[in-house]
Amino acid sequence: MSLRLLVLAIVSFIHTGTSAATTQRATPAHLVTKGGKALWDNTTEFRVHFHVHAVRSVPTIFPDETKHTILHLVPRQEIPGRHDFTAPISREFEATLKRIGIRDLRKHFTGRDIEVKGTVSATGLDLILSKTVWTYHISLRSLDQIVYLRYSKE
Repeated sequence: MSLRLLVLAIVSFIHTGTSAATTQRATPAHLVTKGGKALWDNTTEFRVHFHVHAVRSVPTIFPDETKHTILHLVPRQEIPGRHDFTAPISREFEATLKRIGIRDLRKHFTGRDIEVKGTVSATGLDLILSKTVWTYHISLRSLDQIVYLRYSKE
């Protein structure tokens, strides 16, 4: 087998493995209440449409023990129960937005209807004598993960 055929076989294998991902459209409430196993398999890509009610600052400590504030896009509260959904903006994506001229991210995103896409992760808060409260996330790392649908002051 020639090196060229071997490379083509490897690329084909890798491409086939990644094409198995499926995309599901959802609202934050549907994602949290009915996402099922897709929330945990990390191959299902979700497209989540929501109105950005607020942009919340969340202090974060990274594995290298550096501290940074991560901005989270927060939808209107429409999720039943105590669970939540946010779309955190990575430091790299925040730098990209600022580089293209978007300086005030709170002002830019608040009031917009957007659709974000990506796989879902979750963090849990364990409370004594209570069920775990989960916050589900689609982390925003690049411009191709977000679509602006419209601006409204709802």
